[in-house]
Formats: sequence, C-alpha cells, structure tokens
Amino acid sequence: MGIWRIFGRKGINYTANCIAICLILIVLAGLAAVFVSAQTYAHLIITVKDIGTDSLVKSLPIDITFVKIDTGTTINLTKRLDDLGSFDYKISPGNWRVSVLVDNASTPEFDYIAENVFSIEESTKEHIETIYINPIGSAEIKISDTSKKPLSLINVKIKCGSYESSGQTDMFGSYKFRRVPVDKCKVYAADNYFGSSTTVSIVQGQTANAEIILEKSLFSGQFFVYLSISLAVIILMGALWYFFAYYKPKKRQGAKEAPKKSAAKKPAKKARKTKAPEEEETKIEFKTEVLAPTGEKIHEVEGELNPRARDIMNTLNEREKKIVEFLLEQGNKSTQASIRNETSIPKTSLARAFQSLEAKKVVKVDTIGKLKKVELTDWFLGKD
Repeated sequence: MGIWRIFGRKGINYTANCIAICLILIVLAGLAAVFVSAQTYAHLIITVKDIGTDSLVKSLPIDITFVKIDTGTTINLTKRLDDLGSFDYKISPGNWRVSVLVDNASTPEFDYIAENVFSIEESTKEHIETIYINPIGSAEIKISDTSKKPLSLINVKIKCGSYESSGQTDMFGSYKFRRVPVDKCKVYAADNYFGSSTTVSIVQGQTANAEIILEKSLFSGQFFVYLSISLAVIILMGALWYFFAYYKPKKRQGAKEAPKKSAAKKPAKKARKTKAPEEEETKIEFKTEVLAPTGEKIHEVEGELNPRARDIMNTLNEREKKIVEFLLEQGNKSTQASIRNETSIPKTSLARAFQSLEAKKVVKVDTIGKLKKVELTDWFLGKD
C-alpha cells in the first residue's frame, strides 16, 4: 500500500506535471537567451582605406583593439582584410574607440596605423564604418661622443609635422621610435648642457637610421659642477683680496683729498655730456676667441661693429647691451645658462630681454630639450 501511494495515479500525475513545467522553463530560458543575444550585439562591418590614395587595403593581416569608453572594456583580436578591404565583428552597443595596425609581411615594420571612435545604438542591428589608415615606419637613433663612444640616458625627440615623440637612449646609446608617420622628420638629442640635431626620412614599413654626435667632454656631469664651484671660490677670494688690498687705502686717501677730486671731476662730467654720439659709437668693439675642435684657443679676432649694429646698440637698454656684448665676446653665440651666470640678470628679466632682442632681429633663440642656444643674427652682424 505504501508503494502504491508513492507511485499511484496521483504520484504519477504529480511527477509528470513537474517534468512538463521544467521543460517549459528550459524552452523559455532558451528563447530569452536568443532574444537577449539578438538585441545585445550588432553586426559591425569596418572598411579600411589608405588615407593618401583613398584606395582599399586588401588581403593584409590587421591587429584590432576595441576599448569601450564608458567602462574601459578592452577587446584585442587579429583579422585578415578580405578582397573588399573590410572585416566584420559582433559587438555590443555603446561608445567604442578602435585602434588598428596593418602589417605587410614583406616589410620588417608595421605599415599602417589608425584610430577612430564610433557609437552603436541599442536598436542597431548592423553598423558600417570606414577607417582611413596612415602609412608608418620606424626610426632608430644612435647617440655617441666625438670618440664614437655610445652615450646612454640622452634625451631624444622626433618631430614630424604635428607628430612628436621622445625618449632616452639605452646603455648602447640607441633609441627606436616606432609607428612614426611617413615624413621628413627632425630629430633632437641633448643632455643637460649640450645638444644637436639631424634630419631623417621615414619610409613605410622600414626602419630609418640616424646618428648624432654630441661633444660633451667639458660641459657634462660632475666635472661641470666642480668647475663652477672652483670658479666661484676663485672669484670670491679675488674680490676679498681686492677689497682689503686696494679699497680701504683708496677710501682713506679720498677723505683727505675730497675737495681736489670733486673739483677735478666736474670738468670731466661736462666733457662726457658734450661728447658726440659718433665718437661713442666708434668705440664699440668686440673680441672673439677662435677655438680648435679640441677646445684649445688658436687666436683671437678683434674688430668693430658695422654701422647698422652700432645704431641698434644705441637703442638697447642696459640689460640688452650686456647680453649683446657678452655674445660678441663669446664668438656671437652662447647658452641661456651661461648668459645668466655671467651677466647676473634675473631669469624673468632675461626672458623679457630675449623676447625684445628677437623682435629687433638682434638674436635668435633655439630650444633643444632643456638647452636654450642664443646666437646673434647675420642681419645684426651685417652678413646679409
């Protein structure tokens, strides 16, 4: 009787009902999954074209990275462009950033790069996009000194139109710029005190090589610091020696002979006021040291400024004259740091003076990394 109660008519009906309900739930879940899948993903079709020729890029491998902007979800995949220059992928609705790299196996580097942003709506079933890709190449830069020794930790920068990138050389004095747009680019290299530059042409899918030689034997590293400290100590000791040896005795004698000196100085002041501007201009001279590549002085060149330069000097203020006179003494060019140290002009005032002198076409300022090179113009020197 107990077994019949469990497996009797009522038991069999109850079991059948449960099985039927489970089957219905499974079918409904499957239908819901199909419905959700159909509504969640859109069929994305992307066509790839060369931005320079507007032609389709066909039958090449392509690396694609999708990044969902609001969540940061990232999808990486590799596809092959078909004969129509396109590929397809199922993707969920939202705002997406897509980056692509196209590689031709016949070249050693990547050949194209592009980035695009697009939005897919919830109700979208198919989304079509066209991406224009830019031809790219690479540049490997080697930095060495005059003895061909590789220089590490040198700041290097490449500039191709609006594109810029920078880095530091490794222990072998080398740095490689990757994915650089095809163009004629300028490469700069500099340490804290010296710099140089060169030009390199980027070829699609290839690596362009360039070498820059830096002369950094004297103005680099701790040697420059020790040299600066030593010079400061020597100058300070010289100033103290001059003060105790000459300044005080002259001051005592001046107290006794004050009436005679004041009487003698008055005519001199009047004579200085009546001196013609032409006479002062002829006394503007310069002295330039000519140096060998090793840094040794060969000889000095002395001369007078041309008429145009003399006229311009009369229009400059005191700080501007100091800068120009210092540049003339240094062979018409120097660095901002050297000018500031020698003239004691504050940094802000020095920047304003450079702007004024550049506007007057007296100097030109070139920035290379952290280094600022200042040079008298050919126009000021009367060379053009």
